[in-house]
Amino acid sequence: MIFCGGYTTFSTFSAENLRLLKTGNFILSRYIVVNVLLGIIAVGIVETKVQE
Repeated sequence: MIFCGGYTTFSTFSAENLRLLKTGNFILSRYIVVNVLLGIIAVGIVETKVQE
């Protein structure tokens, strides 16, 4: 059940980003990309700290 919730959340997120790109809202699209990248980096940092 968790997989389905995560999948629908991700698909909605992807659809909204595609809509932003199609409408030419590049500033908000860049903001979203930066947030996703920073989130991945943060998870990586925390993961390495927890494993120490």
